[in-house]
Amino acid sequence: PLLRATYIGFNVNKPPFDNPLVRAAFSHAIDRNIFPKILRRGEVPSSTWIPPGLSDFYSPEIGCSFNPDIAKELLEKAGFKNGSGFPSVTLLFPTREDAKLIAEACQELWHKALGIKINIENQEWKVYLNTLQKSPPHLFRMSWGADYPDPDTFMTLFTGFSGNNHGRWKNKVYDKLVNRGAKTSDLNKRQ
Repeated sequence: PLLRATYIGFNVNKPPFDNPLVRAAFSHAIDRNIFPKILRRGEVPSSTWIPPGLSDFYSPEIGCSFNPDIAKELLEKAGFKNGSGFPSVTLLFPTREDAKLIAEACQELWHKALGIKINIENQEWKVYLNTLQKSPPHLFRMSWGADYPDPDTFMTLFTGFSGNNHGRWKNKVYDKLVNRGAKTSDLNKRQ
C-alpha cells in the first residue's frame, strides 16, 4: 500500500464553497466505496486525510461519511433547497483516465444526491498545475503522496503557508497545532 490520498479540493474563496455547509454537503454526497470499483487498483475508500498506513494516526471515524439525507439538509441550510439557485461551477482535473473516471463519478453523485449539475473540465498536467497555483477553480481533483512516513507530510499541505494549499483554506489554530506536532517526538502529544 502507498501512503497516498486522492481528494476533491474546494476553493474556499469562491462562493458557494466559502460556506462550510456547502462543502460538508458535497462531502456527504460522495460514496467513496465506488472508487475501488471503477478504478480497480485496490484503493481503500476513506473520509479522513491521514491514510491507513499511518496506523498510529489514522482515524477512520473522522470525516464526512456518505449520507445523501444529511447532504440535502446541509445544502438546504446553505440556501440551495434541492439544488435550486446553485451557481454554475466546474470540477477541474488533470488529463488522465483515472482522474476523468473520478470526476465523472463525482459529477453523477452530486447530481443524484443534491440535484446539482457540475461541469467537468480537464487540462494537461503543467497547465493544470499552473491553474491551481494562479487561480484555482471552485473544485479540483488532486492527490498527495507522503514524502516521508509521517502524518506531518499530509497535515502541512493544508496550512496557511503551504504552496500546495490550492483550496486556500487558512486557520491559525490549525497551523499552530501542526507546527507543534512537527516539533515533538512524543507520540501521544503528536496524536
